[in-house]
Amino acid sequence: MNEPLGIIVVFLIGALLYVTSTRMVRTGTVQVVERQGRYHRILEPGMRMLVPFIERVRATVNMHEHVVPISHESVVTSDNRIVHVDLVLYYQVTDPAVAVYEIGDYAQGVERLAITTLRDLFGTIDHEQALAISTVDLGYDLRDTLAGGATAWGVIVNRVEITAVRPWESPSPR
Repeated sequence: MNEPLGIIVVFLIGALLYVTSTRMVRTGTVQVVERQGRYHRILEPGMRMLVPFIERVRATVNMHEHVVPISHESVVTSDNRIVHVDLVLYYQVTDPAVAVYEIGDYAQGVERLAITTLRDLFGTIDHEQALAISTVDLGYDLRDTLAGGATAWGVIVNRVEITAVRPWESPSPR
């Protein structure tokens, strides 16, 4: 009578271990795996196995190109006048382990780096130059500058589009 119960218990334990150890990694993503709290490996797309109770997934990273619009960013020119800039960032994660461990949030880091670099670039030119500058050339300069900072985080900035550079308009009194 105990023999069938033992078989059922062994079967249930085996099923539980199988369910907790299998991972389905979606196409276009990878998963960063830790073993006992330290980086161990990257799980590629497909059905993958983990060692139960020893390994865990730290993060799932989207490997597709990310498109981040940043609108109405206020920057100050060298003559202390305000210009509003709209831009679109195109970036992609190239090294998921570095992207997860080098910075807390790589998406926010790339966005903050872009805004800081934009402010630095506009801080060296005056208001008239800012309104007359070629947005294509400015996008190239911005991308080249971002490339150095973002690669340390396992991210590559593919393209930066400056969609608008507008002068600041003071609110109309009522």
